[in-house]
Amino acid sequence: MQFVTLDDPLKIGRLRIRNRSGRPRRLGVTSYVECALAPSRTAGAPHIVTELDGATIALFARNPHSADFGAAIAFLDMGGLSCPGFKKDWSA
Repeated sequence: MQFVTLDDPLKIGRLRIRNRSGRPRRLGVTSYVECALAPSRTAGAPHIVTELDGATIALFARNPHSADFGAAIAFLDMGGLSCPGFKKDWSA
């Protein structure tokens, strides 16, 4: 399920899976986001700065070089779940 709030620029997604096979299963979930944080993706991409919060495992992105979006912060939070591909010093 995904929805966008009416009052905030926020998209919320929820994935519920039930294993009815009776056998243990392994599952990987991936989220893909292209941050623009500028009038266009190509203008903003070279200036995107990312940071991984070690306590919450949330990924933050900002573009300090953008006059229009310099104060904006985009984030991706997987509900505190650890993601194997993330490193504490991860940066785009």
